[in-house]
Amino acid sequence: MATPKKKRETSPATWGIAVVALIAVIVVGWWLFDRRAHAGEFNRIVQTYVNEGKFEDAATALEKLIASSPPEDIAKQARTELARCYMHQGDKDELSMKKRAVWFKKAQSLDASVLGPHQIQEIELASKSLVDD
Repeated sequence: MATPKKKRETSPATWGIAVVALIAVIVVGWWLFDRRAHAGEFNRIVQTYVNEGKFEDAATALEKLIASSPPEDIAKQARTELARCYMHQGDKDELSMKKRAVWFKKAQSLDASVLGPHQIQEIELASKSLVDD
């Protein structure tokens, strides 16, 4: 007669490791899902608004995206794009130099590399109050 096999018991440590592994999988999965959602939203904003020259709409959408706490690399790209949108909004000839400088300063506070020399000069002139409205 065959002896019955002993039922292998699972130790509490094994259950603990399994639970930790499951939690880690869920966290990583959520992080990947969230990252992909933010990246998709960023790409949609660029394609829908920025590429079409709708800088005011793009700025509003990018501000909301940045406020939603995306991963740092996406936030950095969004801040640079937002700075470009501010720069374009300030590049309107119908604005006074002081109003243009306000837009350029907003752009500069996010990413100074998007500004050209003439835009930086307008900021300096406006800050010295050499140009009146």
